[in-house]
Formats: sequence, structure tokens, C-alpha cells
Amino acid sequence: MAWAVPDTFVGTTVTWESSFVLLILDVSWDDISREMIETTHATTTGGYKTYMVSDYIEPGSLNCTIEFNALVLPPIDQDFENCTVDFGGDSTTWAASAAMSNFSATGNSSGSPDMATATCTLKFSGLITLA
Repeated sequence: MAWAVPDTFVGTTVTWESSFVLLILDVSWDDISREMIETTHATTTGGYKTYMVSDYIEPGSLNCTIEFNALVLPPIDQDFENCTVDFGGDSTTWAASAAMSNFSATGNSSGSPDMATATCTLKFSGLITLA
């Protein structure tokens, strides 16, 4: 199911195999990183620390503010699923494997009595690719 995004995020959609989420209000992909390994040793000259880059990349997390059907439990117990994030435009879709790692309900939505708002985090695992 594609998660629709309101006008402030025109063109951005997230597709995840779970049909839990109905509407994304805000989204950010945080903390894509890799470690810098210090290589400074007793004979390093010049007075500056030296580093090398790790071969391992942290794929980060997708943090979302959502509206969801409160009659359906969040898929916090589900395994990793295929996830795509389309930032809009040409060739701007990223794909990775993701699982829900955090869910916090924040209240009822103004739309329907069965709708509620929440924040959730999808943790990515493995390679990020262009889809």
C-alpha cells in the first residue's frame, strides 16, 4: 500500500508491504552513516588524528507521523519487509528492507472516530538501492 502524503510533502510516497498505515503526515530518513575508525598510533606525526572509513554502512531509520485505523494493531511484531521511498521526480526512489521498531499512538484524528495519529519508526537492514 502506498502511504499518501499531504500537500506539504507533495510527491513523496512510501510503499511498505504491510497495509497498516493509511496516511503519512510527516516523514524523515535519518542516520544513514558509517563509522570512522581511528588509526592514530604512537608514531603518527603532525599532531593530528588519522582515520579510515569502515566497510559497513548503517542504513538508518524512517521516522513517520501517521494517521492509522485504530481498529488494527500496529505490525510491531512483523519481520523485515520490502520498503520503497519515492521522493518525487525522476529516479528518486530508494528501496531497502525495513521492520517497525517503534510505535507511539498520540491521539484521535480529526477525520473519523476509528482513525488515530501516531509516530512510528521503520528500521532499515542491508543495502539501500535505487528502485
